[in-house]
Amino acid sequence: MVGYFPFMVLPVIVTGFIDQLQISQSFAGFIASANLVGGAISAVVMSQIIHKYSLKKVAIVGLSILVIMDFLSSFIANPETLLVIRFFSGIGIGVVISAALSAISRSPYPDEGFSIFIGTLFVFSGVGILASPYLLSAGGMQAVFLLLSLMALIGLLFTPSLSKFKQKNDFCPSFLSFIKRKSVSKAFVGYALFQAANGSIWAYAFEIGLAGNLTGSQVGMVLAGSSFCGIVGMAAVLFFRTRYGRAKPIAIAIMIQIASISLLLSEFSFATFILALFLFQSAWSSVSPYFNGLFSDLDQTGRCVSFGLSLELIGQSIGPAIAAIVIIGGLNGSIYLSIVLYIATIILITQAERSLIIKKAIPDDTPF
Repeated sequence: MVGYFPFMVLPVIVTGFIDQLQISQSFAGFIASANLVGGAISAVVMSQIIHKYSLKKVAIVGLSILVIMDFLSSFIANPETLLVIRFFSGIGIGVVISAALSAISRSPYPDEGFSIFIGTLFVFSGVGILASPYLLSAGGMQAVFLLLSLMALIGLLFTPSLSKFKQKNDFCPSFLSFIKRKSVSKAFVGYALFQAANGSIWAYAFEIGLAGNLTGSQVGMVLAGSSFCGIVGMAAVLFFRTRYGRAKPIAIAIMIQIASISLLLSEFSFATFILALFLFQSAWSSVSPYFNGLFSDLDQTGRCVSFGLSLELIGQSIGPAIAAIVIIGGLNGSIYLSIVLYIATIILITQAERSLIIKKAIPDDTPF
């Protein structure tokens, strides 16, 4: 939860960078991307080695990095230096989240576990977004980073609970031989594109609202309220589970996301902004559990969910980075970018489902 939190309050953080560091929208996006890139790199490494170490020790290392780097971030005023520090903070994030997702992957019911995790995460992010404007006004970005450091410090108290999540088997096949499967690769790439689309929208959601002539308090209220809609996505996954496979609910949820952000391409009212963000968040929170449940089925040691995390962070870093370029012609560029990426995701996961284990195409005697 601690690791994901900076990403979920990203719109507020990006706006804080713009206002308090006096930098452009584009450079603020690059700082946010640096944090995500650091997480992606460490998650790639963890996907190769996490099965060799205690999840408790892995989490302690990641949280320690976060405590230090977030603390240092609170005292950095130079944008270029801050970009570097946020990159190293991202490394800690990738390690922490890898441990958390691997623990869920090793549980008896990963799809349900991931849905509860994501739903709870969205609720906490809503609280964070509600509190962030007050933090920014009271203590600026320094207060935000100090809070993140404190949250990581508190997280260290809960690491002993990870000791009970053991590997379900000791057999660990070659990871390279696994990802060489075309269907698996399509699923991984689809997940990366999905997260890139989310990052393109979410990083600039606050700015999009302001561009629609809404006040900062209105936008903040909607962003916070929409985060609580993660409960809707969680409930949907818990209710439907995998009775319709995973590609179909993923495709439906993404189409809802496309429809919701399309409402923001022209002039919109406060009510339309509320509808768009609430639908967007509800659908978003239902997609990730299905992808992570799939990765958990493919490899229960936790390596696949760690690799999926790396692709998630790569996608979320690439999304704002590309959006930082395309919004030069207007913020609608980030919306068009997301729509294209969402469509590509639907195509890839639909093709992949035909030969993945969710369709029982992989023989039962394979380790995947």
